[in-house]
Amino acid sequence: MTEKRSGALRRNAMGAPEMVFLVIAFAAPLAASTTNVPMAIGLGNGVGAPGTWLVVGLLLALFSVGYTAMSRHISNAGAFYAYITAGLGRAAGVGAGYVALVAYFASVILIGAFFGFFASAALDSEFGIGVSWPVCSMIGLAAVFALCYLGVQTSVRLLGVLLALETLLLVAIIVAVLVNVGPGEYTLSSFAPAEVFSGTPGIALAFCFSTFLGFEATAIFSEEARDPKRTVARATFVAIAIIAFLYLAASWSAVAAFGAGNAVATAAEDPGGMIFAIAGENLGAWSLHAFNILIVTSLFAVLIAAHNSASRYLFALSRDGWLPAALSATHPRYSSPHVAAVLQISISAAVVLAYAIAGADPFTQLGATFVGMTTLGVVSLMVVVSIAVVGYFRRSGEEATLWTSTIAPLASAVLLAGTLVLIIDNFGLLTGTDSTVIHLLPLLLVVAFVTGLLVAARRGDEPAPVLDEVEEPVLAVS
Repeated sequence: MTEKRSGALRRNAMGAPEMVFLVIAFAAPLAASTTNVPMAIGLGNGVGAPGTWLVVGLLLALFSVGYTAMSRHISNAGAFYAYITAGLGRAAGVGAGYVALVAYFASVILIGAFFGFFASAALDSEFGIGVSWPVCSMIGLAAVFALCYLGVQTSVRLLGVLLALETLLLVAIIVAVLVNVGPGEYTLSSFAPAEVFSGTPGIALAFCFSTFLGFEATAIFSEEARDPKRTVARATFVAIAIIAFLYLAASWSAVAAFGAGNAVATAAEDPGGMIFAIAGENLGAWSLHAFNILIVTSLFAVLIAAHNSASRYLFALSRDGWLPAALSATHPRYSSPHVAAVLQISISAAVVLAYAIAGADPFTQLGATFVGMTTLGVVSLMVVVSIAVVGYFRRSGEEATLWTSTIAPLASAVLLAGTLVLIIDNFGLLTGTDSTVIHLLPLLLVVAFVTGLLVAARRGDEPAPVLDEVEEPVLAVS
């Protein structure tokens, strides 16, 4: 059967609920609460961490005003790449697309290593089976590829089940703390500016921000959405609200569980065990066994979402001629970007194996390298997208309010640029290493952008690719 080279993803494959599932799965509520919440409290701004999640949620909602306004006019699996192309021109768009590839590939590598680490630990503690973390990582990457090969609908169904289970456990922990310690332990000072900007707010901001990475995936899946004019915007704002609430509640509960005076010291001394301790104390020993299993499934869900997003960036850039044409082939039966998926998972597996062979620790070395790269890449792209929104509405003549087309995008660009400066300034602390090489890694994002500019310049005399306009919804044919 001949492969489809035109790049036709399956239309009407998902609605707003499925998109929200994918985004929240990328946020990994249980796994990220176990890691990011203690780090934000212990290394960042202490009891002000819950307020930081509120600030970041509001900032992303502001960014999404212009972002979702563009989604009503452009439907493209490249999302950031497509929007920047439409607003600032082909060269900027291709450069941004290359940056997105670096950022999303980094996220798959990072999550693949974390999955292997926790899966290995769970097999040992729960079943007495000894399997090394690199082997577990390879098994996880292979399973993710198989699911994504079968199309986005298959992975979305599994994500729904996994997400429901991990979210139920996290909510159970939050409710149990509220019942056991009482509302009086939930200090409102967590939202006071004096606490939010105390300590090292840049570190807290980085850890809080990284829990939202992937929220922009609603636009990445717009070509496969039912009624994308409405679905993308609805799913984006719902996802941001849910993610902000979960992490705000989790961090506030952590402060309440240990008390404002002890929470910071506990988080600094044993960040990996803080949420486990809260679960065991407030839910009982059974929750620790559930925790061991559901952290693994949580990371598996994130891996699915990250791989889906990275593969679609490869697909979109290839379809427009900026990468080899073979990567834009879609499966004749499942309409999945299976060739791009093969390349994406192969590169990720190779990098994870290289670190494993070198004897690197999946957290302090591999993780330190790629979590910062992902965060920096996505925040950088958001700054440029905000500016591109203004350019798009001015160039296209599409009708939009002043708030939607200018005020909100420019405000988000300024605030996100400030966030970017704070993250770069604290990159060494974010990665947990003093290595000069690691500190210089953000330059890879600059190299990727410049490479994209040069590639676009070489084809300056060719017509720019036509971005897909949003279509009116049609009935899906099975």
